[in-house]
Amino acid sequence: MKRPRLFIIGLIVLLLAGSCAHRPPRAVSDPESVLKARATAYWQHRINGELADAYAFEIPATREKASLTNYIKSLSNGILLREATVQRLTLDGDQGIVRMKFAFRLVGIYTPKKGIPMQGNDYWELIDGTWYHAYRAKASPKKDPGP
Repeated sequence: MKRPRLFIIGLIVLLLAGSCAHRPPRAVSDPESVLKARATAYWQHRINGELADAYAFEIPATREKASLTNYIKSLSNGILLREATVQRLTLDGDQGIVRMKFAFRLVGIYTPKKGIPMQGNDYWELIDGTWYHAYRAKASPKKDPGP
């Protein structure tokens, strides 16, 4: 009689412990960390040639104007991105500027194996709680991370 009860109690304990172990991690509330992660993921998709995945990071206005096919065509320009690293970022409300360090190679032209280094600003907009890549800043932010 005691064994079935112990079995049921043990099963309940295992189920409860298992449900606790599979809880999703708490959301990161630091907007800078979230933007840095989004920018890193976006550029990693571009480096890997996963352009359909990168397209999903573009602001909705861009996706409304340009189909996925046109987006991919616009990025087929003979430049191979080798590296993209976030250096620093600046937030101003719903806008972000991410200062990036890039390395790229040119197709059909000799370039160093590590690529040609370059730095530039990358613009992002916060829309409905999600950071999206934008080709231009919506307005001039108060702070610019600069060179």
